[in-house]
Amino acid sequence: MTSYTFRRPAMYLNAGEIATIKGRLDREPWARAFDRLMDSAAVALDREPDPVQGDCADTSADRARLSRDCCAVRDLGLAFALTGEERYARRAAAYLIAWFGAMSPCFPSAPSVMDLCTTLPAMFYGVDLIWRSRGFTGEDKAHLAAWADELACDLEEKRPAPHDSAAGWALTFFAASALVVEDPRWFDLAFDGFRSSLAGQVEPDGRVTCQKGCAGGLSDALLALKALTCLAEVARHQGIDLYNAVADGRNLKTTYLRHVPFLLGDEAWPGSERSVGESHTELYEIAFRVWGDEAFAGVLRQRGRNACDGRILGPVALTHGVELTGVA
Repeated sequence: MTSYTFRRPAMYLNAGEIATIKGRLDREPWARAFDRLMDSAAVALDREPDPVQGDCADTSADRARLSRDCCAVRDLGLAFALTGEERYARRAAAYLIAWFGAMSPCFPSAPSVMDLCTTLPAMFYGVDLIWRSRGFTGEDKAHLAAWADELACDLEEKRPAPHDSAAGWALTFFAASALVVEDPRWFDLAFDGFRSSLAGQVEPDGRVTCQKGCAGGLSDALLALKALTCLAEVARHQGIDLYNAVADGRNLKTTYLRHVPFLLGDEAWPGSERSVGESHTELYEIAFRVWGDEAFAGVLRQRGRNACDGRILGPVALTHGVELTGVA
C-alpha cells in the first residue's frame, strides 16, 4: 500500500520549493511574475466572492464566476505562502466559505465535468497553501473537506472514459481533492488512472489525438497535456514519478517533444485549429525543470517566459521556473 503525505503544503509546491522561490524574487523572470501575482492578489483582496448558488450550470456566466474565484483563492494562497501575511489567507478562507456554503457538491451535467475539473483544483491549490494559517479554522476545514468529498464521490460515478478529453482533468481533480479530504483513496484512483489516460489520448509518436468533446486544435491537445502534467506534479510531491511513466510505449517527455514544432510554427498541426486565448507555453517551464532538454529551453527562448496558466497553476515561471541561460 502506498504511503502518502498530508503535511502541507504538498500539492504543487512544498516548503522547500517555496523557500527557493523566495530567494529568487530579486531576479527575472521571478521578480516580474511575483509583481503580477501580487497585483492579482490585491484585486482578490478587494473583491467580494461571487459563488454559484446551487448547481453549477453550463453557462458562460457560471464558468466565469467559478474560474475567477478559484484563481483568486490560488493567488491569495500563493501570496500568503510567499509573504507570510495572514490577510491573504483570511481572504482566501472567506472565498472558500462562500463557495462551499453555496454551490451544490455535484457535477450536474456532462459539460460540468470539464468545467469544474479545470477550475476547482486551482481553489484546492490555494487551500493547500493556507492550510496551516491562523485564518483557516478547523471547522472551516471540516466543512470544506466534506464538500470536496461529495464532489469526488459524484465524479467517481460519472468518471469519463480514458480516451475522453475530460479524463485527465477528472484524475487531476481526484488528486487535488485527496489533499483537501485527506483520503488516500482519491490519490489511488488518480495515480492508477494515469497510464490508461496517457495511452488513450496520445498517439504512439507522442501527438495528442482529437478527443470526444474537443475541437481537435493544437490548443486542445496542449490542454489535455496540461491535465496529465498537473496530475504528474501532484504525484511528484507524493514521491511518485509519473513524468517518466510509460504506457504502451507512450510517455510525457515524448509527448512534450512532439508538440514543440507545432507550438513554434515549424510544423502545421494536422487538424482544425482554433484560438482559445491560451498559449500553454508555461507547460514548458515544467518540462524544462523535469527533463532539462534543450528543445524545451528553445520554446522558452522563442516564446518568452511571461505565460500564466489561467486554469490551475497560475504564474508557472514564478513557481516552477528554473535558471535558463539567455532567457529572462
